[in-house]
Amino acid sequence: MDKASRLANASLLLGIGSMVGLIMAIVLGFLVEDLGMVSLFRMVIPLAFAAVVFGVLARQKIAEEGLPGLGIANTGLYLGIVCLVIMGAIFLVVATLFLPMLFLN
Repeated sequence: MDKASRLANASLLLGIGSMVGLIMAIVLGFLVEDLGMVSLFRMVIPLAFAAVVFGVLARQKIAEEGLPGLGIANTGLYLGIVCLVIMGAIFLVVATLFLPMLFLN
């Protein structure tokens, strides 16, 4: 197994892990009051960034050497990006709803 396919596989696994972690953070954040979503987001953010980085590195390596695995690298890259976008949207919604409450008191 060459380095490009290992990077592509790592990107895919990290992308899947970040999406599963994001879903767990959302579901458990609403179901378990003491746990909260913030503690679970700390796990998801590094996974999503790593998926994006490994996806970009794998795509570069695959393009240079003409190796297979571009679809796997793209999937991991897109999963990482989608996860980061969803987390950013959740952050903006929460900040928009709760930040004014801090200044009104």
